[in-house]
Amino acid sequence: MPKTDLSRRKALQAGGAAALASTIPLSGCGGSPERAPLLPTSGIPPENPTAAAKHLSEKQYDTLAALVDRLIPEDTDPGAATARCVDHIDAFLAAFQSSPAFIYAGAPYSDRGGHPVNEFQAFIPLDKYEELAWRTVIEGSRGIPEREVNGPVAGLQQTYADGLAHLDSRAQQQGVDCFSELTPSQQDAIITDQTDGAVTGFVGTVFGETIKAMYGAPEYQGNQDLVGWGFTNYDGDVHPRGFTNDQVVNADTPGPFDATLPPSYHEGAANPSAQATVPGVFNPPAFQSNTATLSAYASADEMSFLIADSGGDISKLQELMQNYRTFLQRGA
Repeated sequence: MPKTDLSRRKALQAGGAAALASTIPLSGCGGSPERAPLLPTSGIPPENPTAAAKHLSEKQYDTLAALVDRLIPEDTDPGAATARCVDHIDAFLAAFQSSPAFIYAGAPYSDRGGHPVNEFQAFIPLDKYEELAWRTVIEGSRGIPEREVNGPVAGLQQTYADGLAHLDSRAQQQGVDCFSELTPSQQDAIITDQTDGAVTGFVGTVFGETIKAMYGAPEYQGNQDLVGWGFTNYDGDVHPRGFTNDQVVNADTPGPFDATLPPSYHEGAANPSAQATVPGVFNPPAFQSNTATLSAYASADEMSFLIADSGGDISKLQELMQNYRTFLQRGA
């Protein structure tokens, strides 16, 4: 049976402790991929930057910070704590305490691709329909008729209040006041408890928002210092600078799923005259895929594939990871 290379760091970064609890062994972790540095930012804000607000109490904030830290823990690479994922969620819950609402970052450019001003910091005002929809999602219907066309809605603010209180109540059963005071192993035991529907449902909600916080644009208050993009070797928003012809034509190091793409995707590899000379001809390096070598490539590529297939559903991700582990073992 081959050893799967789905390390704790790689898999927890993608799926969180809850997704891994019953799927794969938690082995050691490898280093981050090399990444070309982005251009330094100008540090110049737009004329009217939108300030993030706060919604959570101090105790709620500490409990949520502890939870997201277990979903993407720190090790040799930054995790949710360094990325300030909790600040992203707090700002989202307080979206309508900011003006404009802290929902859609501005446009067209940040200052990471050579633009002199970071226009992402000036959030875009919502129209009345968008405001109605987002207030319903975040605040809930609150008995307001126009928000209850399809019945009462419990908003995310209430979902987080209830979920965080429940985690604290579970912690109090172990003799401490709140979840953040437990050891990491004690916290993991709670958030991976499949017999507690309140925990599994809440962790699923937080998981999706933590992924957004870790890998989204930092203007939404997560991904501080671009640590999420650094680990995944993602260039981020590069316009107006853009990419060179060579970067567009020649692929990065291929992943295991490149071999599943149609032949037209690889046509550049069979046409040396087109390599790095004709824009629009994509030339990925050759990659041979078989079950014997696939496990060696079980890294960010596979995890990205599984996350996309899960649609942000942590239970579906857990199932997919279990199936993938079985697939690797049968490939021996």
